[in-house]
Amino acid sequence: MSELLTSYTSGTSSSTIRNPFKYAQTFYHTLGSDYLIDTVQLYLQRASNPGIITAEIQETTAGEPNGSVIDSANYDGDTIDTSYEYITFTFAGTEILSSGVTYAIVLSAPNATFGNTISWAANYSGTYSRGSRWYFNGSSWSDLGGNGDCRFRVYGTLALSAATLDAPADGTTNYYLNSDWLAEFTWTHELSISNHTVWFGPTGFMVEQTDRSRYSIISLKWFNGTTLEYNTEYQWGVRTTVGEDYVDSEIFTLTTIAFAPPLPSGGGDEYGGEGGKNLLRTVRRLLVAAANKIYYEDE
Repeated sequence: MSELLTSYTSGTSSSTIRNPFKYAQTFYHTLGSDYLIDTVQLYLQRASNPGIITAEIQETTAGEPNGSVIDSANYDGDTIDTSYEYITFTFAGTEILSSGVTYAIVLSAPNATFGNTISWAANYSGTYSRGSRWYFNGSSWSDLGGNGDCRFRVYGTLALSAATLDAPADGTTNYYLNSDWLAEFTWTHELSISNHTVWFGPTGFMVEQTDRSRYSIISLKWFNGTTLEYNTEYQWGVRTTVGEDYVDSEIFTLTTIAFAPPLPSGGGDEYGGEGGKNLLRTVRRLLVAAANKIYYEDE
């Protein structure tokens, strides 16, 4: 879902553009994650017929546009109103704007001539704190930071990355069931636990695990809430979701241990000790086997 990353929306003073002159506005966002650049909106008006105009997103060096174009979009300047209006430039949506990194919106009109120009509205007393207005005279850039900022809006979509699955490792075998016959899954991601759900189940039958009480609140961890079976292959993965957007991790498999491991007599849990599932006895004399039972003498 596209969201507003940063903007400056004050002023109607003119930054007039014709070939070879350009204007630029530098900016950065502080949302803490990478975003795919979707659109920019610039407050523009035309005089006569400036022709095709181009908005570029450029990288910067020491705050100055450096000519390295990240993405660009064109617009027919002849269709823009002669009064100021927001014009939307739509990009491919595949290039990343990183949080805290300064970029530049560079506006040019390569076919515009004297009297056939495009004007980008500015506030000559603007105080946009994340960038400044720049002017290109045909050979070099000048920082007009002391003379306000251009009006603009930048929109982007969160660049979702898949979670990295940590444990159990893919292809784990002889996975030992703990005393609750449960499994523990951990993964790594920059977003919080609330942005993730685990998909888990026998191979070919994974389902989304919606019981949030089993997700760790202090780390990226989930405990499955169903008893695991011995000698069974399971699959698990993690879905990362922000708004209506999501991305799935790769899928890992694990196979549980083939049988309940025998524990010494007197182990003190459900497997060892008197009445335990894996009780071991030293058989001194086998007396009889009948009716699905074995009778023996152990003294």
